[in-house]
Amino acid sequence: MHHRVGIAFILLICIAGCNEPTTPNPLPSAIPVPTAAPVPFPSPTAMVTSIPFETAINSSIGGAYGITGQYASSTTPELFPISDSKQLNQVWKATVDVAHGEQIPPQNPLSRVDFNDSMVLAFFLGPRPNSGYRIEIRKLSKSTSVVEMVVETAVPTPPLAAVLSSPCVFITIKRSDWPAQGRIIVKDVNGTTYVDKTVGQ
Repeated sequence: MHHRVGIAFILLICIAGCNEPTTPNPLPSAIPVPTAAPVPFPSPTAMVTSIPFETAINSSIGGAYGITGQYASSTTPELFPISDSKQLNQVWKATVDVAHGEQIPPQNPLSRVDFNDSMVLAFFLGPRPNSGYRIEIRKLSKSTSVVEMVVETAVPTPPLAAVLSSPCVFITIKRSDWPAQGRIIVKDVNGTTYVDKTVGQ
């Protein structure tokens, strides 16, 4: 009888122990996972395209029409976009010596420019103290609304004639290749900037 009571008492203790609420083991704290720095999305590279051109007049070849006028004598390099015959006549009159006539000579290729389809770019390097300076346009390109012209100048070697020269060059391009507005940069092959301005504003 005593054995039965003892066994029953032990069973009651076990049952009571099984019914006690158990405290769950705490979950391990979250381990921070290192994140990589965001990689910036590469900006699209502006496409650079070449602009075909034709040299109409180069003052360093044949002493074109006495280039000693107002624009040719300017001490600051300058580029003039010319979009019609009126502008062309104005630039030309301010370029040539009046002794050579104020009108564009018939043999001048610029007199045959069709401004419905083409336009003229006139670049002036400014006066030089001797003859023999040469200027050539090596590249003309555009990127979005930026047009870049790269020119190469050649310094004459002695003996030099002490004659004031004014290197300039007139080229023709397709009208569709010129932006309605934007930035125009003229530099030499060594990176020296001659002109940096905004047009069409």
